[in-house]
Amino acid sequence: MGRIQVDLAGFTYYKVNPTSGTPYNPVNAGVSKTETFTASTLELRALDVCASGYAVKFQLSMDGTNFGDFIAVTASQSYSCPASKVKAVRLMNLNGDGTHNAVYQVIGWY
Repeated sequence: MGRIQVDLAGFTYYKVNPTSGTPYNPVNAGVSKTETFTASTLELRALDVCASGYAVKFQLSMDGTNFGDFIAVTASQSYSCPASKVKAVRLMNLNGDGTHNAVYQVIGWY
């Protein structure tokens, strides 16, 4: 958990991997991990999903239970989107055969 002041964008706070609490998490083939944003006095405004090493795929949930279609992020890339309604992000390794394990980071901007 950290604080940042970005005057032009208006962000004052960010949270990295809110469920696991660790900066970078491995995600093995056949396993999904979910990062959940809990209620806060601040509104979640933007979301970054970063992949390291190998590609990840993720789904967004607006209610914490139902997830949408997969979005892929290639290795060493990130995906950014507005996130005022996002409650959770479910992540999986894009390579499902177990030969490569990806690492992810989810950043919520408030």
